[in-house]
Amino acid sequence: KKIPTLRGRTVINLFFEDSTRTRSSFEIAGKWMSADTINITGKGSSTSKGESLRDTVMTIDAMGVDALVMRHSASGAAHQVAGWVDAHVINAGDGRHAHPTQGLLDVYTIRHYKQDFTNLTVAIVGGAMILPASLSVIRYHPRQTVVHTVNNTARLSLPVSGAALTGAAVGGATGAGSH
Repeated sequence: KKIPTLRGRTVINLFFEDSTRTRSSFEIAGKWMSADTINITGKGSSTSKGESLRDTVMTIDAMGVDALVMRHSASGAAHQVAGWVDAHVINAGDGRHAHPTQGLLDVYTIRHYKQDFTNLTVAIVGGAMILPASLSVIRYHPRQTVVHTVNNTARLSLPVSGAALTGAAVGGATGAGSH
């Protein structure tokens, strides 16, 4: 399974928000690509003792890391950090602003089932926490695509079927889930 793409590179997964799927996906991807990966959580960093985000990331950057995969509750945090460090910064979600990696995965999943995005309607179903993923999907779709977000799932009683999980749901495409 391993490929040498990132051999000799150090990737820090810096997660200031709890995450299972996104954090573990980046960790596994880094390992599969032969990177040296290190996971740091907000609770496990000096920010939990009052150190500023800037001081924390600049200290990590001074260690010569190649990339920071960052998730933070503040909108625009990854963009701000990118201006402070020399390492590459990958936004793994920043508050209610965006979840670009989830958006890419959703678009990849849709592309698997639909080759042409022209006149495509996408429904994103979930609670208020899906907003960042919704915005990210919208950024990757051409103007001819309509994206609808349904936020009140308590009123929906849709059965979960194998077809829905494999992307064969109404419209022929589904997202890959949130987070």
